[in-house]
Amino acid sequence: MQNHGRAGVAAAWMEHQGMVLDIGCAAGMFSLLSRENGVTGVGVDISPGSLRQARKESPGFDFALASAERLPWTDRAFDTILMLDVLEHVPCEHKALAEVERVLRPGGRLIISVPNKGEFNRVDAQNSLLFAMGRKVLGRRGDTMYHRHYSIDELKALMPPSFRLSRVRYGGYLLFPLCGYLTMLTDNTRMISLSSFIRSIEQVDFDRDFGPKSWHLMAEFIKEG
Repeated sequence: MQNHGRAGVAAAWMEHQGMVLDIGCAAGMFSLLSRENGVTGVGVDISPGSLRQARKESPGFDFALASAERLPWTDRAFDTILMLDVLEHVPCEHKALAEVERVLRPGGRLIISVPNKGEFNRVDAQNSLLFAMGRKVLGRRGDTMYHRHYSIDELKALMPPSFRLSRVRYGGYLLFPLCGYLTMLTDNTRMISLSSFIRSIEQVDFDRDFGPKSWHLMAEFIKEG
């Protein structure tokens, strides 16, 4: 699972077959990685453009337009739920996690990734004045991408009482946030090859575990009861 960041780790953590819900699926990277293993599921996102790309790349997965705070499924519908770089963006974390608890079966798993409150969380490109000015120039005034950062204790405190922490993975340090400033430029100017090269550097940093000082935090929670 090289060069696929959080989606690659999530795919590697999948230990059994079952129905998967990928909240904030974006262009469907997880579904693309997992379809060769026979994983079935649904990706959900609030971006119609991202869903169009996801349907094109992963015809074996279903995709739906919906928000994390209002999931259009019945109770206990899924065995595994992914929230990869999603919680830090939602308007209300408690509403989103309550919906996750509702649609997750007992014994099911939540795999989540968030920016860690580590050594360099204050240099997040997404939270920078430069980023805000760039989005204003591009006419994306309503596109808010602010990142909240979490320690593992803060993440555990947000979880519903029925959720038990199963495992934790840290990754990245300084290279990842610095590369974020570069990809702000290369992505928005369609410098695809350069963006890909920068992300390969991000991956090298992501693959190294610096413990609680790291840039990224991934965790798996089990729903009990």
